[in-house]
Amino acid sequence: AASVRRVVIVSCNPHGFTLRRDYVVKGGSLAANLRVLCGSRGRGAPFALQRAIPIDMFPHTPHVELVLLLERGVPLPQVSSS
Repeated sequence: AASVRRVVIVSCNPHGFTLRRDYVVKGGSLAANLRVLCGSRGRGAPFALQRAIPIDMFPHTPHVELVLLLERGVPLPQVSSS
């Protein structure tokens, strides 16, 4: 597990992310999984959230998919203030 450098998570309903129970950590929501993956308690270096991209695959519904890219050993991207 410590050799994994990149994880991509696809959430089918980011609006209900605290209610979902089918993510990386058994029984955990998306928020709980991000705390585990990005925290210091896991095996290996923690992951850092690099990108979060909403994708509207079904424009006739109110839902969007949320794609998250997490990487180990990569500095956090700089956010422009402009």
